[in-house]
Amino acid sequence: MRILFFKEKNWDKKVSEFILKTHIKKLKKINLVLTGGRSAKKIYKFLIPFFLKLKTKINIFLSDERCVDISNSNLNFNIFTNFSEKNKINIFPIIINSSFISCAKKYSKISPSKPDLALLSLATDGHVASIFNREPILKKKKYIFVKKKFNGFKRITLTYHYLKECKKIIIICNNTKRVKALIKYMNKKTYIINNLLNLKKTSILMKEKGYKFFMRNKNI
Repeated sequence: MRILFFKEKNWDKKVSEFILKTHIKKLKKINLVLTGGRSAKKIYKFLIPFFLKLKTKINIFLSDERCVDISNSNLNFNIFTNFSEKNKINIFPIIINSSFISCAKKYSKISPSKPDLALLSLATDGHVASIFNREPILKKKKYIFVKKKFNGFKRITLTYHYLKECKKIIIICNNTKRVKALIKYMNKKTYIINNLLNLKKTSILMKEKGYKFFMRNKNI
């Protein structure tokens, strides 16, 4: 695990440029696993337009999805619908017109065996993607349907087993509340962030103030 920080000004753009230069630009084809959420959406505002300027063939898979109807505005896939460009970026939705269990099984079949990069974010309650408890940590599958509701939704999410197959993992930790969550949960084995930090392939991206706070308080 490594921690990288970027200065506050234009943070989302700087992170996008870092991801592009270090993980994407040299590849002719790349399979990405991307998260939803407001923090990531701000990064995609810069990152996706960068993609469109490349010759790289880009396949985007979602880390998780809320189990709602495909017309529901709460669908994570909606973040990406305006970014798709034929023959340049392929974006694969998780939810289709079938049962949620079937959607999880089908997505496991079409998702790449070893994604080049997973871009995720840490929530203030310690969850990453839709991994709120130990079930997705322990399952030996790529994606599973989680029947229990978290924050009002049932979920389909990737598992820790699948994340271990990713070549690189980046976790966004872009404010002090998320840094506090990192400090709180990083040493608790029942939380996914603890498992991810034990992987050398994992990088945590912070703002400079958050990094300084982390370094002062990480041993609490």
